[in-house]
Amino acid sequence: MKFLFGAQENILDNLPDAIFALNYERRFVFCNKAMENLIGYTSKELKDMHIAEICTQGSEAIYDAMLKDRKNTIDVKTKKGKELILEITAFDVEDKQQVMVCARDVTETHTIISNVIAEYKANQEKIEKQNAFIADVAQEFEKPMNSVIGFSQALLEGVAGELNEKQDKYINIIAKNAITLNNVINAVVDISKLDANKMPVEKKLFDITSVINFVSQAFKPYFDKKNIEFKIKFNELEKRQVFTDENQLRKVLSILIDNACKFTAVGDVEVTLNNPDLTYARLQGLFVGVKEIPSSYVMFKIKDSGSGIKEEDLNLIFDEYSIVEKTRKTMSEQTGTGLNLPIAKKIIDNLGGIIWVESALGQGSSFNFIIPVKQEIQDTQESTENE
Repeated sequence: MKFLFGAQENILDNLPDAIFALNYERRFVFCNKAMENLIGYTSKELKDMHIAEICTQGSEAIYDAMLKDRKNTIDVKTKKGKELILEITAFDVEDKQQVMVCARDVTETHTIISNVIAEYKANQEKIEKQNAFIADVAQEFEKPMNSVIGFSQALLEGVAGELNEKQDKYINIIAKNAITLNNVINAVVDISKLDANKMPVEKKLFDITSVINFVSQAFKPYFDKKNIEFKIKFNELEKRQVFTDENQLRKVLSILIDNACKFTAVGDVEVTLNNPDLTYARLQGLFVGVKEIPSSYVMFKIKDSGSGIKEEDLNLIFDEYSIVEKTRKTMSEQTGTGLNLPIAKKIIDNLGGIIWVESALGQGSSFNFIIPVKQEIQDTQESTENE
């Protein structure tokens, strides 16, 4: 079998990579020694053999690599029946009416990658099942725990008669610990639901002022009790009508404001809303479309004058498995599950936004997040049709 490049045949024979050529009828006209060693056929055996006889995809992948000038892979079967995966490049030799192909055996690499992908998928499925199981089991605790809280509160209010000093002390302990355990259960349920994708985003159009007012009223007694000033600034927000999940946004704001209150002994807590500078938003890691405008997003900044966070802990603050929260508890009488900030991040991720923290130990903290609030065209059309 002669290759039509003449003297170049000897050069190609000495190359480490497998080289072969097909005519326009997709039959072999040449293969070098590396190709012979790779598939077990001699040049004579391959002469005039159609590529489809050893390549399960025929010649489609080869011509695709040639036309798009890119690497591709083909599956071939050796003379002994072993299946190989070859990475190929190909180019057209028009004057000879041939397609020249350079091939390299990547079977082992592909096998390793395939095994890793398969193992990853299996682990993901296992994790999803575990999260779903944890969420279901945790929810089973909610009803009896609510009963414990309800009855203990009733006893403290004297529903079953006046309590003596010792009874009052013990039932207060029961009530306090039941509430703490209930908070832990709720946090575990939220984490598990978010990880198992069981907390769907339900977007709607609403006035963001209503959410801010609701959260500020809910926390007013706590701020008054600690004598902390609570301020809200809308900073000339272009539009107060936003399109996102109202309940999930309310939950994130509640978590971050509660966190600010918890770790602030004196001073103030300030919530600022504005439309972010898009260049700044991109630098923070937010994917911003080319045609997006600032009013498509809202940036929230919850700033406090509290205890602050160590620099080495800033990258761990949203990790549910970190010990940052335990470290911070030593600075406060307040206790918590340590899961609220990770929950907030997972919700923000769900909403398509980003969250980050700026802080220094003893100098307060600023928790910032940006979320998209633009109503998509299809959503507008659907709501119009429903009306």
